[in-house]
Amino acid sequence: MEAFEREAIDYLLKPVTDERLTKTIDRLKRNLNETAEPGAQLARLFADFAQRAAHPSVPGKAHLRWIRASRGQTTYQIPVEDVLYFQADEKYTIVMTSAGEHTIRTSLTELLAELDPDTFWQVHRSTLVNVNWIESSRRNAQGQMTLNLKQGAGEVSVSRAYMHLFKQM
Repeated sequence: MEAFEREAIDYLLKPVTDERLTKTIDRLKRNLNETAEPGAQLARLFADFAQRAAHPSVPGKAHLRWIRASRGQTTYQIPVEDVLYFQADEKYTIVMTSAGEHTIRTSLTELLAELDPDTFWQVHRSTLVNVNWIESSRRNAQGQMTLNLKQGAGEVSVSRAYMHLFKQM
């Protein structure tokens, strides 16, 4: 049903054969030729595909809304929208909020599968950032990128592998 809601052109099932892939590509080309703005539509299609491939989700599964995280001897129930970023730290993951640092024992890989990929982007192999908290991005003379978070909440480094996410900024 989700495919129809997203106006799917075709679908592929694994294992993909060359014949079936060719048929799908032909349908895609036909569909693009029938639209007024094929370049823009194709760009949106590939961007959506890349985002979903990087952050696969289970259809019908709701995204994580709360994080149970500890600070000292106290465990907090933190709304996900209050999280600035997650950062891997050995066997723990730091949950950074405007109230400070908290810790959880969930890996970034597990979090990626649970979080909304439109809200949380991986910007480094050890960092997921809440894009709603990004105020600006800055490159230094060496080409390294840093994200400045809103309300003076700090900075997050972006590795070269993830700089493409911020080309539009």
